[in-house]
Amino acid sequence: MVHRILATFMLHTPAWSFVAVTSGSFLDPPMRYIDQRPVRPQVTVDGTSFTLYAHDWRAVTIERWMEVGHLAEPAGPEARPAARPRSGPGALTVLTREEFDAAVVDALAAWQRKDLLATNRLLRSRLVVQRGSDDPVQALRQVVTEALDALAADPRAEKYHRALLTAFLRGVPTREAAAERLGLPLSTFRRHTGRGLERVRSLLWDMESGPRAAAVDASAPPATAPVLPPVVPD
Repeated sequence: MVHRILATFMLHTPAWSFVAVTSGSFLDPPMRYIDQRPVRPQVTVDGTSFTLYAHDWRAVTIERWMEVGHLAEPAGPEARPAARPRSGPGALTVLTREEFDAAVVDALAAWQRKDLLATNRLLRSRLVVQRGSDDPVQALRQVVTEALDALAADPRAEKYHRALLTAFLRGVPTREAAAERLGLPLSTFRRHTGRGLERVRSLLWDMESGPRAAAVDASAPPATAPVLPPVVPD
């Protein structure tokens, strides 16, 4: 059973894993053995107490988990240290949704400034790190560009794509100038920009927190294309 659980983790690479077992169960030691940490407080359902075990695979990746796993084999489960996240340049940053959304906007706002992009919190996100690039700023730009391309691939959202490009990527100094360039009233331009941001943030968040932080293939056929949030009619 433990091997089946581990196989699920390795094959599907979830953002989080959760296992609920009866409190005081013989499964408590195996849960600690596979680095599932108890969540407090315990939960009672129909008079039975359960312990919920959890693991954040974004912070402690499968690779990091396996690095310390072999220590338990010769000396038993107690020899295995908790698979803490790496420190230093190899560490991942796990952001809340609010922090992630703010970092996406910051990346767009700093698009022309590599020095500012170099401080963006998304550089240590799973989404960017798993690109394996020697230039994390370029990897961040690639991730965001792919999300924008996916937005442009939806004919109903193409106007949002144009608004984001004009507002952030083309160096237009003011929102008023951007609206004028597109021939739109300022209120319409702001609405398009806001909805475009909402959809790009949602798409990137799904990529970051989903089973695998994979690249967006904007040219993929509809059956495998990224699922974008619905368009709200103007």
